[in-house]
Amino acid sequence: MFLCHASQDKPLVRELYRRLLGEDWIEPWLDEEKLLPGQDWDLEIEKAVEASDAVIVCVSSRSMTKEGYIQKELRKVLDIALEKPEETIFIIPLRLDSCELPRRLRTWHYVDYFPAERREWAFRRLLESLKLRVGQAAPLEKSEMENDPIVSRAAFVTLPSEPLHNSSVPLVVPSEKSDVDFGGNLLLLAYLLVEAFTYIVDSDAFLDFSKMALAAGIGFILLVRRRLLASTLFRLALILYLIYHPVVHYLNQLGVEIDITWPILGILALVNAGILVAAIQGPAKTARAASLLIAIYLFLVALEVILQSFGIYGSPIFLLLIILSVITAVVLWREG
Repeated sequence: MFLCHASQDKPLVRELYRRLLGEDWIEPWLDEEKLLPGQDWDLEIEKAVEASDAVIVCVSSRSMTKEGYIQKELRKVLDIALEKPEETIFIIPLRLDSCELPRRLRTWHYVDYFPAERREWAFRRLLESLKLRVGQAAPLEKSEMENDPIVSRAAFVTLPSEPLHNSSVPLVVPSEKSDVDFGGNLLLLAYLLVEAFTYIVDSDAFLDFSKMALAAGIGFILLVRRRLLASTLFRLALILYLIYHPVVHYLNQLGVEIDITWPILGILALVNAGILVAAIQGPAKTARAASLLIAIYLFLVALEVILQSFGIYGSPIFLLLIILSVITAVVLWREG
């Protein structure tokens, strides 16, 4: 998320940046936070604008007389907007005070980030627009944006204003749920519940077969969709489960069995299931490497269950899972 703004508006832009930073599905970009000493200012800003899924154009009376560099940014933003499909939410004007919008921004509805008592409402409307943009970006996974996370990365640009005859048009955008793979999540939920029941109550052949089938199904979906929930709490719980699960099984194969470890594994799976239910309505994002590693992990779990059904124990699969789980945990956190 790229922010370019008049220095006079810095305090208000900082506040907006911090609020957006608190949304784990938005990645804001602020010059004083992202630019490093010695970097080419023009080049980095141009790259940030081109990589953005949305541009929030901040306008204030303090920036109305600012010319030169800001005008170049506006031309760049408008050029990129022309490349977007019709009805794509890309430019979102945001008034910081009672000023008039530039003529070139009249095409788009705006939202007022003032007075102070209405900022909470304005922020919620802004989030609705960005969530709708997430849904619009999802079908572009196979296009030039294939390697980009399917999240709304907004670029903030403060621009000079020009007369606008009608400045009372509110931002009205319908709320829309994010593109989440419900089938994969339901399979994962079933897998975690089977895992919890297996180690808290008892294990039998039917549960083992169910676990094997579900693991293979989830692994296949992750390979195809490569999308994970963006919830920070869910990622933390999943990372803990991925590490704890193979360690317990590997210690058991070595003959080191601690009675309390199995109920803990079951409870941990149950906690994951609960967090998944709470997060299942949240946004999903592309996590290609993490999805691939988790898919491999689940396929290995399914293979281990198959080997055990034939009476083959002591295989090195869980040793591989321990190594894989640590790598997956790091990648999952970084891509999250």
